[in-house]
Amino acid sequence: MAVATEEDKAAAADVLRDCFGKDGNFTVIVVEELLADGNRLASEVKRVEFKVWRSLLARWSPVFDKMVSSEMFTEASQAQVVIEDFSTPAVEIFLRFLYSGVVEGPLTTLVEVGKMADKYQVDQLHALCTQAVRKGMKPEVACELLACADRLEVASLRREALEQIWIHPKAALKSRPSLRAKLLEEILDSPLLCVDDDDLVSILNSWGHGKKRKVASEQDELQPIIDSRVAELRAQKPRKSRQHSVDVLQTLWCLYEEDGSRGTFLGYWVTIIPGQLKGPFAHDDLSALRDYASNSTCLCLGKGWLIWMLPHFSVYLTSFSFCSAMLGSVHFQILCSGDGCNWHVALASNREDLKAWKPVPCEKPPNLVKWFKLEVLEGEFNNDFCIHGILQED
Repeated sequence: MAVATEEDKAAAADVLRDCFGKDGNFTVIVVEELLADGNRLASEVKRVEFKVWRSLLARWSPVFDKMVSSEMFTEASQAQVVIEDFSTPAVEIFLRFLYSGVVEGPLTTLVEVGKMADKYQVDQLHALCTQAVRKGMKPEVACELLACADRLEVASLRREALEQIWIHPKAALKSRPSLRAKLLEEILDSPLLCVDDDDLVSILNSWGHGKKRKVASEQDELQPIIDSRVAELRAQKPRKSRQHSVDVLQTLWCLYEEDGSRGTFLGYWVTIIPGQLKGPFAHDDLSALRDYASNSTCLCLGKGWLIWMLPHFSVYLTSFSFCSAMLGSVHFQILCSGDGCNWHVALASNREDLKAWKPVPCEKPPNLVKWFKLEVLEGEFNNDFCIHGILQED
């Protein structure tokens, strides 16, 4: 017998999406404590119920699968689960995704949905939420996302939000943020905040004292911190310079030129240490070594390693990029260190193709670093690589 097959998955997805909230054999109950103006004594309890299909929950989530399939759990016998640690909007977005495969909502809510997806092991949803938040991670919303990620203990997004604030403080701190006092202190006291003292004082003063705003206990705690930091900035010596760079070595060369090219760049600003390299690397040409130290020329390295050391600067590392595409046939790794003894593998190529000029995320070291080692394990490295990060004078 002849068999024919046609499909329209998009239409099926639309139908399934429209089924959300219509019926179901399992109830998800969200219980929230709503505070009146932050006052727990004036709170009320809100209860919202969602009807869903038991089999759909189990298919997406291994946690729900055990919960609804075993009579050992009260959720299975009562055909309901009570959720008290996530908000109603987050739970609704979570459940809608199970019916549609689509996640949509405010960035701060998606941080919460991602946390919920992680708890219930819905890996696809967790990945989509993280991806969506990272795409929307702009300086203008960084403080709001920092507060959310801190409250939910999402360490990776918390760090990325902090980086946006450190790198773009004028945009991120344009208006007075709604943050806990400890978070504001963490931002203002960070040596990585890329703004000079006078500009930081201007930012803090622009938040004002007399402007009308919604009064909350957290906001009331901020003004003493603001006043204290303004007084300290005016009284103390200017802080050491720091700036964000997408090419640390070239930035150091520019600083050297701005300083009148006094002294020697190679040795004082950057020290370079070649290992036992195979290939056309110039060990005895000082001009070529200076170009390598300042990332002013293409590296041509065979198997072996090359080290850069910054005697008077440290780097908060964020990523790397390459001036031309890297083929997977070249196997290499980039390591970094704070002391030249304990090395951290920041990037391993894993024989993967890498696009030109696209920032490549790295395994970030726990502390600031001063040493970088490019180690070619297989093939020939013919490229420029750029170090991205916050450059801080020691």
